[in-house]
Amino acid sequence: MWYKKRIGNDLRFFWTINNEGQPYFLEDKNLTLLVRDPIGPVVVSDIVYSNNVVAFTFYGKDQRKCGKHTAILIENDGDTQMRTIDIVGCVELVPHSYLEQDGNNGSNLTVDTINLESSVVIGVPGPPGMSAYQSAREGGYTGTLQEFYALLGNIDKMHVLLTQEEYDALEEKDPSVIYMIYEEEE
Repeated sequence: MWYKKRIGNDLRFFWTINNEGQPYFLEDKNLTLLVRDPIGPVVVSDIVYSNNVVAFTFYGKDQRKCGKHTAILIENDGDTQMRTIDIVGCVELVPHSYLEQDGNNGSNLTVDTINLESSVVIGVPGPPGMSAYQSAREGGYTGTLQEFYALLGNIDKMHVLLTQEEYDALEEKDPSVIYMIYEEEE
């Protein structure tokens, strides 16, 4: 489900959080909510949660750039047992009202309320260690980092992993894409 909303309007979100299909209760949790736009993260101060639903408003005054935005919920930010979940592309801000659409039928929206849902597996945090790629390499994986990310599905249309040479060879660079440059291992 995706939504296209005109930039500059207050948007109300209701985000249901589940852990392995069961409600993940949020009371008494130390939560931080961010909305990442193409420029970077914006801290959302108007956040209310009850049971397993987070309600927040992404104010028009805080919307800095058109494009796809990601909602990020962090438990215990910067502390032990920190957990993070996100919904990439929870809303796409567009420059004109006639471009507004919802993910169901493509019709213009009249209500600025967006319902989101996440089902995540929240494990017990362990000590810092190797990255998943390093661990895979140690276990015999022979592919490149880019191939590894593609296998995991971590690279979406907003993020493209390239070598510097591949980036330099692009004839046209899409301003809505975040190009990540990596060095090839020898």
